[in-house]
Amino acid sequence: YIKKGIGAIVLSEFCAVLSLGFTVLFSVFLIAFIDWPSLLECHDEESCHSLNASLVISPFHQTPTMFSFFIFVYFVLFGGFWVWKCIESSNKISEAMEMSSFYSEKLGLRLVDLQYMQWYEVVQRLIV
Repeated sequence: YIKKGIGAIVLSEFCAVLSLGFTVLFSVFLIAFIDWPSLLECHDEESCHSLNASLVISPFHQTPTMFSFFIFVYFVLFGGFWVWKCIESSNKISEAMEMSSFYSEKLGLRLVDLQYMQWYEVVQRLIV
């Protein structure tokens, strides 16, 4: 009832998973694949190299350092959090589908009706 139907719940969960995945991947890209010391040496046109010189092609094939270990741990932790969020979202969507079928089959409410109803109207149908 609060999120106004199954479509809004599915869209909300999909956007949450998508934005979290983007945040994790983009932050790993910014941390691991950009050579920040060479990029920060750029003060004017003469001291700047091309953008390709500031990209690290394979950051994990170099000699392991504490920084690469930090990146790996960061990716594993937040990647695991993303997987957990995917599982949690699929559970929320399945629960929402069950609620949607209850609302439509038992209470006789359509999705369009639910979007404009007040809570007391839903409770009245539940009691009757």
